[in-house]
Amino acid sequence: MKRISLFLLISIITGIAAFAQQRSMDEVMRIAQEHMERRTTNTGRRVAPPAESATTLRASDILPTPLRMNRGEAFYVLSYPKSNRFVMVSGDERMSPVLAYSDEHAFDPDNMAPQTKEFIQSYAAQAEALQSGAPRKLYSRRVPEAVTPQKIEPLLKTTWSQRTPYNNRCPLIKSQRTLTGCVATAISQLMNYYQYPKVGIGSISYTTKTENLSVYVDLSTIYFAWDKMLDKYISGEYNDGQATAISNLMFAVGASVNMDYGLSGSSSNIGNAPSALIKHFKYDKDICLMQFDLMSTPMVHQFIMQELIAGRPIPCSGLSVEGNGHAFIIDGMTPDGDDYPFYHFNWGWGGLDDGEYKIVDIEYCTQKRILLNVQPENDVVDIANFVQARIAEPSAHKVNPTQTGNINVRVKDLHNGKQETFNGMINVYIVNEEGTRTKIGEKGIQLVYDGFYNYEISCKVPEEMPLGTYMIEAAVQDLSTEVEDTVYFAEESPLVVTDEAVDYVPNMQATLMEFVKGKDTNDSTVCVALTNFMNFNGEPFKGDVSLALASESGKLICMLGTPVKTPITFERYKIYSSSQMDDLKGVVPDSVPDGIYHVVVMVRQEGFEGWGLVKKFDLVNNTIRNRDQDLFLIIQIENGKIKTDNIVVPEKFFADIETLEMTLNKEKCKGHFFSVNINNYFNHGKEKFAGRLSLALADDDNNIIVAFGKVINATSLETYHYIQGTFTLEGEMPDTLSDGHYRLCAAAQQEGYSNWTPITQYAVEGNKIAVSNVECFFDLWVINGRPTLDLVTREDVNRDGVVDTQDVLAIYLYMQNATGTEEFPVEDVNNDGIVDTQDVLAIYNYMQEN
Repeated sequence: MKRISLFLLISIITGIAAFAQQRSMDEVMRIAQEHMERRTTNTGRRVAPPAESATTLRASDILPTPLRMNRGEAFYVLSYPKSNRFVMVSGDERMSPVLAYSDEHAFDPDNMAPQTKEFIQSYAAQAEALQSGAPRKLYSRRVPEAVTPQKIEPLLKTTWSQRTPYNNRCPLIKSQRTLTGCVATAISQLMNYYQYPKVGIGSISYTTKTENLSVYVDLSTIYFAWDKMLDKYISGEYNDGQATAISNLMFAVGASVNMDYGLSGSSSNIGNAPSALIKHFKYDKDICLMQFDLMSTPMVHQFIMQELIAGRPIPCSGLSVEGNGHAFIIDGMTPDGDDYPFYHFNWGWGGLDDGEYKIVDIEYCTQKRILLNVQPENDVVDIANFVQARIAEPSAHKVNPTQTGNINVRVKDLHNGKQETFNGMINVYIVNEEGTRTKIGEKGIQLVYDGFYNYEISCKVPEEMPLGTYMIEAAVQDLSTEVEDTVYFAEESPLVVTDEAVDYVPNMQATLMEFVKGKDTNDSTVCVALTNFMNFNGEPFKGDVSLALASESGKLICMLGTPVKTPITFERYKIYSSSQMDDLKGVVPDSVPDGIYHVVVMVRQEGFEGWGLVKKFDLVNNTIRNRDQDLFLIIQIENGKIKTDNIVVPEKFFADIETLEMTLNKEKCKGHFFSVNINNYFNHGKEKFAGRLSLALADDDNNIIVAFGKVINATSLETYHYIQGTFTLEGEMPDTLSDGHYRLCAAAQQEGYSNWTPITQYAVEGNKIAVSNVECFFDLWVINGRPTLDLVTREDVNRDGVVDTQDVLAIYLYMQNATGTEEFPVEDVNNDGIVDTQDVLAIYNYMQEN
């Protein structure tokens, strides 16, 4: 048998993503020029390209430091000040070539609407994710009825803002008028579009949160003078009646959404707008609040296009990376070939930066919520229920109905976008490729408007279910009707029905976990007891129970001792006392370094391989509350001995040490021994650093699990100073770590503190630091107890519906068991146009079939 080269396989898996895909400046200029030459006026007449040379801006000239990329530019802006035009071109070839443009305004980075600056951060987020090879979401394939993009000129004619005269009725602070707020400006422009209503309904009284201002308005006394409102207010070009008309509207809307008025900014939640519009201005009761992050990208575009084609402007809001909120209106659309269309944004900032913008993949988008079906009341039920969710996740992605067809489906982040509280059923289905649905479970639920809920539904796949891959879907059904409404999911969740033996992971939980003293315990042994042990899974539980050791961040390190058999069978949804569950004992290996750790409990069903982590639930007045909480006990290992009492969790110091470069000494890396070099290190922290440097392993969130190997006593370093030279960090990593993915990194520990902090990376341009705080690590997998570097996959190789360590294991096992005399082919085996892990699978399948 001929073994496949590991590094050859790695090159196949990661090679495509590794190549730089940054656009050259020549390409950027060409794209901008071609876009300008294609532009036409509203009547179809071609717009002449600007005669002037463009002012070129890079993303790094515009974005805040944390969003600047170290691998290139996220985008470029070519601005034409004399022609009042700009084009924004993406810096990565995998993004839409043109991200935004305007035939109305040039681009001035020193005079941008705050909303614009926050929105374009989504372009940087997508570019960074593409460059780093971040995994992509599996988008739902079920979308609303297809809508073809079409040219829709901006529906709004107004370009309103927030200061004089718009805020002439807003509350005063020290004789100064507060701002109207972006939500009030957006909704006011929308109401002006409909010229509705003539007068408000009811009165409003409240005290603002920040400044404690008293706000009162009797809306029944405010008649909206639509005919006096101007499309744009220019100082000296409007009269008192026109100013009063717009300020009355802005104040009425602001009060209706409970605006928190301030001088530098006034804030409200766009989620308050549906109630305000329905209750105080008689707008349609079927207004829906849609969460972007609970929809797939295709579905978001479908809904936006449907609204615009129906002639309804769309209020939209979101958050920037810094957490600043903003609201504006989407009111137009321009097709862009086969790509998603451009949308016209009215930022509500006096026309500044209004133009055509692309909405990027939703997982990177800073826009979070939009309102659908905003229109005057038509006394027709347009949308009965509007429910979204993140995912319907099964307790197992593969099921053998003849073995056990019982699964639990956990629907996460259920969100009701309509004002009325939903009371009814949620029905769970599995759907085949032809769209045939089979109901497998149901549950009664209640969803209050704009809340987020998690529900777990007990389901059963029928024994006669045909083999194959299905998608899990759900629908809600109001108690007053038999009609169902689709639940829209952000991500698909596949379920494989098979006749093969499948693994099964128990879901056991308890209300309490505590140490048991004096039961043959010593300096290396712990003993614990569980209270109110309960089985939340579809099958009775009988099997193995074991203690395990985890890091403070929850990453499993190793099992503690030999698993024990459960004394009884635990029936589902029945509570068992501590007397019905044996105490659990475990021994901590000598190789575990000193530090703070978590002791957890693991369970495994008899006849299966998968281990499940025991979680915590609360029992309040015999009612189960707050399931799936973390359950653990803290221990401290000090001088090789276990402490369970009087543990003082030491104060932590997060050192901010950065290196110019970290390289792997591949010739030294064998077995559990690893070696890296760091080139220069720099104290970017606010305090002097005097401590140690070491190799370490971190989890996927960059939390240090364990430091190991040779420790370097670092030279004392003042803040913003650096040390030149190359330093080697090396040593044996613990051999007790559980299988899974880790980050091999360098770490720093401040003198007098016990915690370690990952060392990050900086880059220099000229004599200045151009980029800092970039995560710096090597991917490391532990498979069957053996560490392997850089074996990375972002594909579902074993076709079990999830991308996880089992896919890496599938490739690893293929490498070990492959037969034949040829080297692994570096070619597109399955003819799908790319060389990736699917080609590995194609060869594997061919071997199986032949």
